[in-house]
Amino acid sequence: MSHVILSFFLLVSVSSYAQFKMQRSYEVSLTNLPWQDLTFIYTQRLDSLRFLEVTNSFVLKKQTEYDVNTFLFRNIDPFAMYNLYRLRIGVRKFRKPNKYFTPLLALSYGGYNNGTLENFIDQSGDAYDQDWVLDRRRIEVGIIAKFGSIKTYEDRYIRDIYWGVGLKLKIIRDMVLEKTEWGYIIPDDYPIETIYPKIMPTIHFGVLVGRVE
Repeated sequence: MSHVILSFFLLVSVSSYAQFKMQRSYEVSLTNLPWQDLTFIYTQRLDSLRFLEVTNSFVLKKQTEYDVNTFLFRNIDPFAMYNLYRLRIGVRKFRKPNKYFTPLLALSYGGYNNGTLENFIDQSGDAYDQDWVLDRRRIEVGIIAKFGSIKTYEDRYIRDIYWGVGLKLKIIRDMVLEKTEWGYIIPDDYPIETIYPKIMPTIHFGVLVGRVE
C-alpha cells in the first residue's frame, strides 16, 4: 500500500510542477547583441510538459574587408562580413519546473557581395600573398541538443539561460571576382566558382530575457 501511495504522490508532484501558468513566451538574446545578431525565441505550449520553440536570428553585415590572418589562427570565413538569417525549430520539454531539453533542427542562409579577404592565399613570405574579392553564399543544416534553465518573475517576465552542442553541414559557394598580388590583379577567367562543404561540431550558450503570457 505504501508503494501505491508513494507512486500516487510522485505522479501528483509531476503533474503539479508541469502545470505552471506559462502559455507562451517571447525572448530576446542578450549574449548575441554585441555581434549585431538579433535573436528572438518564441515558445507556445503544446501540452503540460512540452512547448513548441521557434528561433529567428538576423545577423547584420559589419564590414566589407577582413584580414584572415588573425592573431592566433586563420579565419577564412569571417562572421563579421555576413548578412545572415537563421531558423531553429524544435520541441522544448520540461522535466523539472524550470529545467528543459530541446532537440532543434537548425537552418541558416546568408552571404555577402564584393567582400575582400586579405591574405586569403598566404605563401611563405609576403611576396606571393593574395587578396581575394568575392561574392559568398553560405547554407547550413544542422541539429542541436539544447539544455536550459528558466526563471519567471511575477508570472510576467522570464530569464532563460541555455547551453548546447550540435553538428552541422556548412556549404559555401564562392564567386571569385578578382585576385590581387602586390596590388595588381592576377589574370584569370573571372568569375571563378568554387563550392566546398564541411561538417563541423557546434557549441551554444546564451542568456535571454523576455515576457510570458
